[in-house]
Amino acid sequence: MTYPLKFRQHIFKVRAKDGLSASETARRFHIELSSLKCWAKNVEPVAKRNRKPRINMQALTKDVAAYLDDSQFERAERLA
Repeated sequence: MTYPLKFRQHIFKVRAKDGLSASETARRFHIELSSLKCWAKNVEPVAKRNRKPRINMQALTKDVAAYLDDSQFERAERLA
């Protein structure tokens, strides 16, 4: 779940104002400590992740062309 930028900024303002540690801040706002540490590096939400696709896109394209009416389950079994 992505928290809005305003919420993230609010957390850091409260932390600075009240002099809270990272763990105290995480407990107060009911968020994970790892999330808070990540936001400290870059408070902006990440719009897109750089991940490689899990399947070969060329194989998927060929499979869709060959089996137009198959379900995602059937396609996943073939491409796994």
